[in-house]
Amino acid sequence: MKTELRILLTAESTDVDFKVSLEKAKPKSWLKTVVAFSNGIGGSILFGVDDERHLIGLS
Repeated sequence: MKTELRILLTAESTDVDFKVSLEKAKPKSWLKTVVAFSNGIGGSILFGVDDERHLIGLS
């Protein structure tokens, strides 16, 4: 069942990013975000969540 995170988070911003998957074959697709957050003010990366803030989950 999908759960909406709209109540908890309003939208992606400079300190919140949603990633639908954690691609093992293409780690650059999400590692760039990790590095950017590490070099900046930090933030939260939510894996298994789509841009509409629906909880998709990871396999």
